[in-house]
Amino acid sequence: MKRYSVFLLLASLILLPGCTSKPETPTQGKLTSFNTVCNQSNDGKRVAVEGFLTLPTLIERNSLILRLRPSQELGRKLSGRIIANPGESETPVIGVSSNFGTGVNQTSQVQKSYTHKDLKVKTNDGKTVGYLDRVRVSGTVYHTNSSAIEFKCALSNPLIERVK
Repeated sequence: MKRYSVFLLLASLILLPGCTSKPETPTQGKLTSFNTVCNQSNDGKRVAVEGFLTLPTLIERNSLILRLRPSQELGRKLSGRIIANPGESETPVIGVSSNFGTGVNQTSQVQKSYTHKDLKVKTNDGKTVGYLDRVRVSGTVYHTNSSAIEFKCALSNPLIERVK
């Protein structure tokens, strides 16, 4: 019993600092073309890509994965309407992990019923952008194998900047 208690104490001391540490501060990534971001060779690398953010069809309680598209053409055609079926658009999509909040690189909370016009993201310099604003998103590339997800890859720990 004593060995078990010592093991638990040591495991707690080793694992606890990792659980309580602050998230890594986002940094700028290497500018990459929209079409090559999801290459397997970029997995785990910090990249930057430019495009237009839109809201997803499903939102979780504390976080969401925004969609990053290469052009605002789709947003204008839809007048802010959320696409229920990702197959409605042939536009490639990159996911951008985001938390709800009022801090930089976070997304303002939206109501249960929303359109793209409700998207408000605070950029790294504290300004707010919406779905018709061109942004540069830096993030760490990760891939998912789920066929239920509409994008090939996503960016975690984003740094979001408005592009003029």
